[in-house]
Amino acid sequence: MTLTIMERMLALGVLPEKGNLAQMRMHNGLVAKVGLSPEEISEYEVTQEGDQMKWRQDIPQEKEIELKPAEIVFIADALKKKDKDGELVPQHMTLYDKMVQE
Repeated sequence: MTLTIMERMLALGVLPEKGNLAQMRMHNGLVAKVGLSPEEISEYEVTQEGDQMKWRQDIPQEKEIELKPAEIVFIADALKKKDKDGELVPQHMTLYDKMVQE
């Protein structure tokens, strides 16, 4: 699945912080898979100011991330919960469209 840096950061941000053992293993695996590598942090000149991350916008933002069906469902369920709770923001929309199969 092709994801932008913003979508990758948003995907990590919607993951549950607590759960059972299987959920936490899924969480950790997704952090490793979807998160930015040290090379990407350097290439994109990623910085954090307060709770906001910034990066270079003048280079391609998309990367192909190989996600298993269960990983997509895990992220989709987290997005659906945000939708149900009225916590989606406009930045979630492209990620929601990619992850949630309706």
